[in-house]
Amino acid sequence: MLSKREYDLEQSLEQDDQDLMDAFLEYEGSTNIGDAISEIADSHVGIYNNDILENARNLYSSGAYESASSAGLMGDGKDLIKNLQSAWYFYNEQHLNNNLQTLIHNYAVNYMQKNSIHLKESFAELLQIHLEDNIDSNCAFDDIEDAVKEVLKQQNNFQKSEPSIRELLEKVETIEEKNYILLSHLTEGIFEGENDYFKFKSEGMMNLVVERIAPQVVTILHYYVQNGDLMRDPEITLRFDNEKRTVEPLTFQQDNLGIYQVIDSSEQKDVSSFLNAWLDNIQQQNYIPFDQENSSAEELEF
Repeated sequence: MLSKREYDLEQSLEQDDQDLMDAFLEYEGSTNIGDAISEIADSHVGIYNNDILENARNLYSSGAYESASSAGLMGDGKDLIKNLQSAWYFYNEQHLNNNLQTLIHNYAVNYMQKNSIHLKESFAELLQIHLEDNIDSNCAFDDIEDAVKEVLKQQNNFQKSEPSIRELLEKVETIEEKNYILLSHLTEGIFEGENDYFKFKSEGMMNLVVERIAPQVVTILHYYVQNGDLMRDPEITLRFDNEKRTVEPLTFQQDNLGIYQVIDSSEQKDVSSFLNAWLDNIQQQNYIPFDQENSSAEELEF
């Protein structure tokens, strides 16, 4: 279960910076995150002269006054109180933006708690990756909520698919048919052309990519980075047949051993058996998707 993170609080001013951050959690819906930050920053600026003057030294020493002036927030610069308020606003806005990823994370956790949503560790990690990669100040609050709902949907689908795989495997005899079933459940829609690219991860394991690279050819590979190069460990290209519901290996490549092999008919059974064991391990190692597209989302360059 995800938990809320601590904010990086400066506490440079005579105000409660925790209250500044907590105000972010009160927003929802289609409100733009950047607009909310501006609104929060403005609403937490002091309005009484005594409070403003009490913070003057800190606004100067923190650099907020100079930065606000450089940003053109002070107009003609003649009204000291207004200038200090502008500096206070700048401090608040920058402080919020410096904590943006934590604010987004905590908003997602707060939403999950209010709606009794529980994610397993691997799917919670998937959510965090999505939030970090796709949610920023240009997004709306309901984009955060939609990200939670999407990962929850993936978790539910993943859990429902497990018994159906076993039932289908019991109905077929050949290794090529079994591998077709395992791959089709791992990468829903890839054989039908609905999705072309999937990327998976599992804690402590190498990333896994499955991609449709030709009308009847997919590739599956583990990879890691060595000296800036992506290394296949291994990669198998496969020809699939949707009528027969089979996959057959075409090539095998293992970069760290310098192996590239075109698979002939005498080797197909051995490579298919290797693939079957590999796919079975993938099922047991809790690989989860964290990137998929209906066209190639990432070009892996070797």
